[in-house]
Amino acid sequence: MRNLEKIFSFDFIIFLLLLVLISAFSLNPVRDPDIWYHLKIGEYIVANHEIPKYDPFSYTSPHKPWLVYSWLFEIGTYISYKNLGWLGILLMKLFILQLAFWFLFLTLRKQTSNLLLAVIVTVFAVLSSVLAFTPRPWIFSFAFTSLTIYILEDYRNGNSSKLKWLPLIAVFWVNIHILFPIIFILISFVLVEKIVQLYLSNKHNKIKEIYPLALAGVGTVIGFFINPYTWRIFPLFITISQEKWVYQNVSEMQSPNFHEPFILLFGVFILVSILSLICIPKKLKIYEILIFCFFAFLSLDRTRNIPLFAISMSPLVIVGMNHLFSRINSLVHNRNYISTNTNKQAFKIIPLNILLIILLIATFFWILVPGQKRYNYPYFKDLPMAATNFLLSKKPTGNLFNDFDSGGFLIFNLYPQYKVFIDGRTTVHGEKVLNEYYYIYSLEPNWQELLEKYEIKTILTSPKSALGQTLRITPGWHLIYEDNISVIYRRM
Repeated sequence: MRNLEKIFSFDFIIFLLLLVLISAFSLNPVRDPDIWYHLKIGEYIVANHEIPKYDPFSYTSPHKPWLVYSWLFEIGTYISYKNLGWLGILLMKLFILQLAFWFLFLTLRKQTSNLLLAVIVTVFAVLSSVLAFTPRPWIFSFAFTSLTIYILEDYRNGNSSKLKWLPLIAVFWVNIHILFPIIFILISFVLVEKIVQLYLSNKHNKIKEIYPLALAGVGTVIGFFINPYTWRIFPLFITISQEKWVYQNVSEMQSPNFHEPFILLFGVFILVSILSLICIPKKLKIYEILIFCFFAFLSLDRTRNIPLFAISMSPLVIVGMNHLFSRINSLVHNRNYISTNTNKQAFKIIPLNILLIILLIATFFWILVPGQKRYNYPYFKDLPMAATNFLLSKKPTGNLFNDFDSGGFLIFNLYPQYKVFIDGRTTVHGEKVLNEYYYIYSLEPNWQELLEKYEIKTILTSPKSALGQTLRITPGWHLIYEDNISVIYRRM
């Protein structure tokens, strides 16, 4: 009987519900322009059995040292693609996102006996994050943040047994995504909270209670150095956080636009988080205030960080809402404002649970199987596929200038025959090359001199761009290819 309760438990139903919800928003043709160079880097590492030290894919930064900080993600992505095609990449993305939000639900499940509220907050966090459901290293940061909060919330509730996993998480995080310092920041917030609590309560003799957390923090820092670049990964993190060109020209790196529907959900999440801070009856809200300020700043500064806010704030939200509902309940003298402990009656409703599980599994396969052919290719509508084939067939010589968004696609399809001027690896190119790209693309006064500087013989750009239209009437440049997506000009 107990085994049946575990197999057909309400928690398993929620697991499947999240799987279906995340699948609905994540199983779609790949549109992310950066996936192409991630695949090519993975292919390069697997083929050469080494991580490149210099950029082999562009001619603008050939001798600049290159720190491939997401190398582990790129290997995994390439292996998934090699074995299962584009569907493999989508399934990898689905698995990581499911991991992130399942551990978020488990965290919330321990925060309250109100199961319905835990489900609602988790679903709201998913919906607030869907704009970032792309196959990039950052989805691993969502999962690692969720795992870290799950472990730290357990510690805050008196269980330190899971702290030993934090250094291991740090090792994987530092080799997959540049936001690895988040794990240490979260540990530091909890450590500050514990120290202040001991100091204010005059429990100096219980200082040993923080030793396991402090030890986990030291282990985490040591874990940061277990990467191909050891200490050099830290200056790179600072460099990336200060990229002015990216902040000004890449939409996901800019502040959120609250006129968009899913961004509006994020705005609601902020308001609910503030309300929760007010509702929590604690006199000291050190950890809660620190974590709110930190992740609110990250997400309001850059749209791409919104999922981090949703994940990190959900435990605060559920505690605050739980207290708010309790107050409302006491005011209206209704002790059953929301059913709390569904699992106590689990066995009695096993037939219903089985029916829900069957329906959810069927829905998942209904999303996955009929659309498999549709998922098993990227979104080519805005990509210069035909122009790329033209270059491969005609093989015009000389350096190629390309648009920023098409750089990764060209790397994947043209290397080693051609190298690109620019692509999404902004840390490789640096501010100087990025600005020079902007000067050429936007026809700044020195744009032709920059074409001469880099000995550019071929230009592939959009026919709607100012550059694409101006080259039609620019002496010395001749149109050799044209379609709705691309034009190719050749210097004669």
